Amino acid sequence: MKFGIIGAGTIGSIISKKLVKNGHDVKIADARGIEHLEGKELAGTPVLIEDVITNIEVLIISLPLTALPSIRNIIEQVGEEVIVVDTSNYYPSRDQKIAEIENGMVES
Repeated sequence: MKFGIIGAGTIGSIISKKLVKNGHDVKIADARGIEHLEGKELAGTPVLIEDVITNIEVLIISLPLTALPSIRNIIEQVGEEVIVVDTSNYYPSRDQKIAEIENGMVES
């Protein structure tokens, strides 16, 4: 299968390694720019965020919740046939406290 991954932190990089090991075609991007992928141990092909959504069957988003608004314009361009998987999780120590979630709002 053809995968695109936005996010090269712990979760995104582990997923990319497992997918490539199992023979899948993987592109990986960083929401802050391709230069943030330099020096990281990644599997797959590093690409610009605009290119991660082209010619894929599955898009995996693995970002801090606070970064999700920065990729809204990219996500809006994803084709209806693409499966989108969001592995983002709320970590108050990393993301800063989000009052709505702290008060019970669902984070996804």
